[in-house]
Amino acid sequence: GYPDVRIRGKGDRAEKVAGGCFFGAIGYRPYAIGRKTASSAYGLKHMAYGKRVALSWIWFFMIKAVIFDIDNTLMDFMRMKRASVDAAVDAMLDAGLPMKKEKMYESIFETYWREGIEDQNILDKVLVKEFGAVDYRILAAGIIGYKRAKDGHMTLYPSVKLTLTELMKSGIKMGVVSDAPRLSVWLRIVGLGLHHYFEHVVAFEDTGERKPSPKPFKKILGLLEVDPEEAIMVGDWA
Repeated sequence: GYPDVRIRGKGDRAEKVAGGCFFGAIGYRPYAIGRKTASSAYGLKHMAYGKRVALSWIWFFMIKAVIFDIDNTLMDFMRMKRASVDAAVDAMLDAGLPMKKEKMYESIFETYWREGIEDQNILDKVLVKEFGAVDYRILAAGIIGYKRAKDGHMTLYPSVKLTLTELMKSGIKMGVVSDAPRLSVWLRIVGLGLHHYFEHVVAFEDTGERKPSPKPFKKILGLLEVDPEEAIMVGDWA
């Protein structure tokens, strides 16, 4: 009983979910909350990455809420992260870091993958790992370099605000589910000028679990006061 709403664009995928619910949409396999997926190769057009949402399908399926991830969904988080680390290493070298840039850069990301990409003390840990102690002149230079580059590279994907504005005008509730710490999520949301769009934000501290655990999704659905079949989740995770 589903119409043919094929996604256009190489690599884009979404799935029909039993009960009329669509979860996910931007190039990755979605997760349905408490429901079994019915089949693949159908879904919504991109809601970000420069493509406007197919609002007519949202109305058709009586969707009341759209839930977004932030990183690599509304903004290019990894581009920002790479640019920030690159600037941090340059600043540390200028402050006297006795290490080649390429090796320090690799060491930082190796530590990120081990400790978590949201680790706020990554430079301290890398300095201890590489040199056995923290040189605070080098650490301070790295932090300042990182923050300056981060502010300059924290930008939205094309047409994100247009999409969110159209959803808001249509009376669609919007929320955020993120694996990041609460303060980090809100700093991004406010820094990107999106704080007036989202009614609720669920961060890691709210459930203590990360996607694809159903707990963050159940939490945001409760806050938005909608049932699973009345919501769409848009994210970059698989």
